[in-house]
Amino acid sequence: MNIEDIYKEAYRLLEQITPLKVDCGQLCNGACCVSEDDEAGMYLYPGEICMYKQARTPWLKIEPSAFLYGENDKCTPIALCNGTCDRALRPLSCRIFPLIPYLKEDGKPEIIIDPRAKAMCPLAKTFTLADFEPEFVRRVKLIFGVLLKNKDVRDFVIEQSYVLDEVGKFF
Repeated sequence: MNIEDIYKEAYRLLEQITPLKVDCGQLCNGACCVSEDDEAGMYLYPGEICMYKQARTPWLKIEPSAFLYGENDKCTPIALCNGTCDRALRPLSCRIFPLIPYLKEDGKPEIIIDPRAKAMCPLAKTFTLADFEPEFVRRVKLIFGVLLKNKDVRDFVIEQSYVLDEVGKFF
């Protein structure tokens, strides 16, 4: 299975499922989709850019970011939106928010609540992983069980885990 097929399947698995059985955006007025910072966005996972090669997305800009990963310091694209989207074209980071893959020091993967989300997401502030919709968590784990077999994705998640460790010190 190539990376594009993996992302298509990941998008499909997360198309109709969300962190709660209800629209969690109603709790916070869609805080994860609205930012006063024009530079705020969601990183695309390595290879995910393939999902946007044919898409017409006037609501979405994809630009290089300062986040580098891997041996050759590969640049991570960042998706910047205007606060509205075609839900079928949301990046994987949006689909799994406020969860995120994390690699422990022993290299074992786990899914955690992104500590950066605590600044805006009521779920991230008050929930434990067990409070989320179980099928949502199961699917996120399944997707990253497959994606982390890809070297670039694994390198990206390793670097991202270092950032999460640093941010987590403040929460």
